Amino acid sequence: MTEANGFSLLTFVLQPAHCTILRDWMGFFDQPPDRLVVHVGQDPAIAKDLTDLAGAFGAELVIAGQTNPAETTENETGLLWQQFDLIGDDLACIVRLDTLPYRQSNRPWQAEAMEAMAQHDALFLTGSTLPFRADTPLPGTDLMRTQRFSNCFAILPAHVWREAQRAQQSDADAFGRFGSEAAVELYCSETGAFGLRLINRPELRVFHCQEWGPRMAEVRATFQAGRGIAPFLKGYQDDFMGARARFYMEKRPPLHRRARILLGRWKRSLLGRAG
Repeated sequence: MTEANGFSLLTFVLQPAHCTILRDWMGFFDQPPDRLVVHVGQDPAIAKDLTDLAGAFGAELVIAGQTNPAETTENETGLLWQQFDLIGDDLACIVRLDTLPYRQSNRPWQAEAMEAMAQHDALFLTGSTLPFRADTPLPGTDLMRTQRFSNCFAILPAHVWREAQRAQQSDADAFGRFGSEAAVELYCSETGAFGLRLINRPELRVFHCQEWGPRMAEVRATFQAGRGIAPFLKGYQDDFMGARARFYMEKRPPLHRRARILLGRWKRSLLGRAG
């Protein structure tokens, strides 16, 4: 990314506290976005905090409208279309504010990643999870080729996102709230295209925490201190999908609930052996 081509950051800011995470994202980049395009919650304090934040980083603030947690879950694709309609053909960076970024001592990464995208004709850059087994290393870089895409953190040209969504429009309902992500993945699968994955390391990492409430402050502080990150820096995401999903510092169910879960698994295993 150069000053000539800039980029727009797209996200949802539902609570004033989420502006703290957005500030972390602004500081994550070597060159911050020159435009913030956001849907906001109903608290009027959000707009003031965003105005201050945009001013601090020299970014234009565009408030696309109001939203709420239910709409961002059930109509994420529709809200993203509204945001993409506001940025023309800019480069876009989608982030989710239950996803935490960290880079050590302003470690540079952005120019190398964007140069690799251009050199290898990659459609996007993404991150926030472990690599998948199908991902492959990109020689000479800290990146991997991937056809998996996440709205937790992704950089791509606006026209690529639009083209992928239109190509899969008839199948979008089959993937529910993950429709916009699935559209990019299916587009890659059908065309043979791919993106690049930023690999999480102690000095540069992006973790999807799935934490939105007041506990986020505790999770953020622990994450920035680097405590408990090691298990999330090794292995493959394939092993932590669906019911096996795990998130950094997630709250474990109460003991009695864990006991019921274990009992249920034991009963299913008995039934399986009986069958």
